[in-house]
Amino acid sequence: MDGLLDAGITPFITIFHWDAPQWFEDLGGFLQRKNLEHFIQYGRSLFETLGDRVNHWITLNEPVFFSLCGYILGNGPPGKRNQFRQMFTAAHHQLLAHGRLVQEFRGVVPSGAIGIAEGQLWATPLRPENKRDRQTAYLHAKAVHTPTLPRSAMWDYDPVGLYQLLKRLKKEYGNPTCYITENGFPLPEREVKSDVDYLNDQERIDYLREHIRTALRVKAEGVNLNGYFHWSLTDNFEWDHGYAMRFGLIRVDFKSLKRSWRKSAQMNSSPKNCRGAGRSVSGSYLKCEQNCEQNRYQFCARTCRSAQMPLDLSPYI
Repeated sequence: MDGLLDAGITPFITIFHWDAPQWFEDLGGFLQRKNLEHFIQYGRSLFETLGDRVNHWITLNEPVFFSLCGYILGNGPPGKRNQFRQMFTAAHHQLLAHGRLVQEFRGVVPSGAIGIAEGQLWATPLRPENKRDRQTAYLHAKAVHTPTLPRSAMWDYDPVGLYQLLKRLKKEYGNPTCYITENGFPLPEREVKSDVDYLNDQERIDYLREHIRTALRVKAEGVNLNGYFHWSLTDNFEWDHGYAMRFGLIRVDFKSLKRSWRKSAQMNSSPKNCRGAGRSVSGSYLKCEQNCEQNRYQFCARTCRSAQMPLDLSPYI
C-alpha cells in the first residue's frame, strides 16, 4: 500500500470480490447469518490496519451476480445450480454485511468514503408501445443476443446502456457520487506464433474509446461520476473461463509470468505527447495534469494513474 501511495496512485480496496477461504464456505458461507460475524471481523481488521492510508473502500463486488452465478447458474463460487432459496438468502446476508461494514467503517475511518459495487444491466423493450415489455426491460430482462449490436467474446454491448444507467442514477437516486468500477472488453487468447499480432487488441481500443467518451458525456451533463476503472490492468483468472478469456491491458504468459504491453496499454503512453496544462476536471479522479494532444480521453503515463480523464470534453461528445 505504501508503494502505491509513493507512486501517486490512490488505492480503492474491495473487501469481498467473490473469493472466500474454504473454512468460511465449510461453515456455510453467506448462507448462514451467524457467519457474518467472521466477515465483519475481517472488514474491521482491514479498516484498523489500512484506514490511516486508504480513504476509498468497496464492501462487496456485485452481490446479486455473485448469488446468481454461485447458486443458480453454477459458473461462479460456490458452484451450485438452481438453488433459488439459497440465492436469495446469500444475497440478503451480503446486504446485511454491507450495512454492518459501513457502520464499522464510520467509527474507524470517519473521513473516508465507502460504498458497494453493484453490477447493472440495461435492457430496452422489444416493443416500446407495449406496457409489459417496458416493465420487463425496466426490471432488467434476461440478456439475449441482438443481431444489430456489436458483440464481444462474451456478450453484446452498447455504450448507450452505460449512458442510460448513469442518467438513471441521477434522475431516480438523487445523483449520488459514483464510480465505474469495472468496464472492459474480453478477448480470447491469441496464439503467439500465429500470423496475427497477438498484442494488437484494436477491438478493445475501439470499445474503450466509445465507453470513455460516454462517461465524459454524462459527466458533462451533470452526473456525479467521479472515476472510471478499466477491467483490468493485467490478464486474470476469469472464473469459469479460466485463463482463456483475456481482459488485461497487459498480457500475462501464465506459464512464464512474462508481461507484455498490448496495443491498448500503449495508447498515449509517451510523455512526449503531453504538454503541461495545470488544470483539472472537477472530481478528484477525473483529472489530468497533462493535457494530451493525442487520444485525450486516454491515459497519460507521466501523471495519469488510475481513473484519470482529460480536460476538454467537446471533441468526444
